Amino acid sequence: MEYKIQKKDLEKCFKFAVEYRLDKTKSATNRTTGQYRGLGGIIDNFVIGKLIEIGVAKIIENNTKKECVLDFNIHKLTKENISDPDIIKIIENGKERDPNLFIEIKNTSPEDRWVGLTVEQFNTMLKGKLAKNDPKKVMIICASLLTKNKNGDLDPLGVYLKSKIDSGLLKKFCSIDELYIKIYNIVTGEELKNKGTNFNEGSYMYETDIIIEAGKLTTKRVLNTENKDTYKKIDFEKTNIPIIMCDLNPKPKEFGEFKYKGDIDIYVKENRKNGKLKEY
Repeated sequence: MEYKIQKKDLEKCFKFAVEYRLDKTKSATNRTTGQYRGLGGIIDNFVIGKLIEIGVAKIIENNTKKECVLDFNIHKLTKENISDPDIIKIIENGKERDPNLFIEIKNTSPEDRWVGLTVEQFNTMLKGKLAKNDPKKVMIICASLLTKNKNGDLDPLGVYLKSKIDSGLLKKFCSIDELYIKIYNIVTGEELKNKGTNFNEGSYMYETDIIIEAGKLTTKRVLNTENKDTYKKIDFEKTNIPIIMCDLNPKPKEFGEFKYKGDIDIYVKENRKNGKLKEY
């Protein structure tokens, strides 16, 4: 499911960013890092996310014939509205109403390994008036800003400036008509609750692509009998892939068993300088 970005969409998002920067009630520092944030920083923080919101809303509208109202107002952030849905109203048959679902639109990339919510954010959504403690009424839509121009830079500030200024310096940025929004995943709150993985505080976000084919040079080194003291083949219970840490940290407790079918040999390389292992 895709939506082609229009010039008016980019204009609307930049208008929001500028108004946010000029609003005297908004802090000039980043809420997370405390660093100063000028207009460029605000554009980086908001424009892509807002473009994705517009794209997802348009995709929903094209498939339901209902108008989705997004929040483009500048207002004070409070405990009550910090977890408001991204689609705040629905216009159906000319009448405005509350949505039937709590929709959270996430800016993700195709390379992201994990998507989801913090436990606090999820619980706040569930307690709200839309979900009413029913996880089926929470929907997380994961989408990305992409470009049809494989060699073009899709940075929104560069794209916007290119649309306004005729300069050779900006030729490597995409044109507006080359940008589009694509939805990759839709996850319900029920799926997240029942099938999601809970990451504890202080834990890690682990690599999900755990079976990577070794290159020819690596394979040659591993199978070379002269390297038998460096590369060691390990014994493990067949059908279950063991968890092998590359450092001295304890093994993660968030996961269960890793099952596989087929024939797998596992070798580890000992790094004599720091005692770490590398898996092949």
